[in-house]
Amino acid sequence: FSVRWNSSEETREGDMNLIGTCHCQNIQIDLTISFPLESFSPRACDCDFCLKHQVSYISDAQGKAVVQIANPSLIKLVQQGHELATFLTCQGCHAVICALYNEGPKKFAAFNTNLILNKERFAESLPVSPKKLSAEEKTSRWKQLWFPEVQFYSEVKDFYYEGQYTVFTEMFHLKRGYCCGSGCRHCPYDKEKV
Repeated sequence: FSVRWNSSEETREGDMNLIGTCHCQNIQIDLTISFPLESFSPRACDCDFCLKHQVSYISDAQGKAVVQIANPSLIKLVQQGHELATFLTCQGCHAVICALYNEGPKKFAAFNTNLILNKERFAESLPVSPKKLSAEEKTSRWKQLWFPEVQFYSEVKDFYYEGQYTVFTEMFHLKRGYCCGSGCRHCPYDKEKV
């Protein structure tokens, strides 16, 4: 598992590369954004979950996000509210990494600004209240604002064999984006549909 996180750096004209990690460094993020850090005000959600974890979010509909996970058995996916979005958390350090919304194979995400290096360069956070929006309004807003291109990587494979059976790992389930209800051994969704 290679670690290349040292500082934010310019990637191409107009874009900036942001890097970050959870507290135990199990989950690392690499974000490409299309605006200067100083011009962005992180969104501080007022839902109970986000307030409890003191999370504010960065997203960019023109950006890209890469999430590298060293030990997928430490990931946990939690749903709150209308259960439209899923929060990716690390059980190793209890950090909230991002909020995810899946629409078919496409994954949208907003990331926890507290995990970003150079976070002090952001403008002041803006309070937002998604609780006041309908489910349709929320998903429409997420598709307009969140990173539309999210990729997950790990050296851990998506499956392994146990005798004649194929056993899917947490990474496979994370990439798929939902609990299938089959009671899978490595379900990171706490087998919510079983």
